[in-house]
Amino acid sequence: MPHRSSVALSTVALLALTACGPDTPEVSAPTTESTTAAAAQGSSTPTTGTSAAATTSATKTAKSPTRPSVPKKKRDVGTVRDGAPLTVQGAGDEAVSYDTGGDRAVVVELNCSKCSGPVLLTEASRYEPWFEGTGPAKTTQLESISERDDEKQLIVRAKGSWTLRLTSWNDLPIKPGPQSGKNDAVMIMSGPGKSIRLRATPSKGEALHFRIYHAPDTKKSRLIGGDEPLNESVDISLPAVVAVRGLGSWTLEPRP
Repeated sequence: MPHRSSVALSTVALLALTACGPDTPEVSAPTTESTTAAAAQGSSTPTTGTSAAATTSATKTAKSPTRPSVPKKKRDVGTVRDGAPLTVQGAGDEAVSYDTGGDRAVVVELNCSKCSGPVLLTEASRYEPWFEGTGPAKTTQLESISERDDEKQLIVRAKGSWTLRLTSWNDLPIKPGPQSGKNDAVMIMSGPGKSIRLRATPSKGEALHFRIYHAPDTKKSRLIGGDEPLNESVDISLPAVVAVRGLGSWTLEPRP
């Protein structure tokens, strides 16, 4: 069963990206030239498990969000570089630190398919977790690129063994044409184009959110989504990075 976030979510809305803090010009956008050869057709791979992007009952009083406590077990895994992803294997609760090198954002994939019981993945700086559910579980997330510190810390809480994969967003495959999937995903949608048509159906009692970053100008970004069905056109130049977080089905269609 989904473990719902204590933070109530709004209904569908489109606004300048402010949920993760101010825009950060220090983070370079993906270099799509380096990933053209990795272009892939068809649907993105659905993730499994549950998500923290859920709405609470309107009859419940939302608790004040707090940052997660840091596990006693900690390690530093080094710097994530273009073409050199990091793979981290662990078990139980752990804080994992890494460095972005200052010129890239990082895609975080958690495979907790051997886990049972509660599973959590988030950044230490976040008030609302990226993912909170029940194992076995998998999730893919894009780090908060608004954070100005090159050094990041992830928090994993789980019962069982797990694997983290940390990849530069410059290494994301380019997705041409319409894309469909379920739950969490991160991708580059190819251009040229001037907008993306978003259609989304959140799972019952859950929500879906989309963060969209124009490449190469990450300051031109959007946040859209919520706990209601979505059918919106987002004006943003392509190519663009799209990060989906939550539970439900979705379709992304680039428009000229």
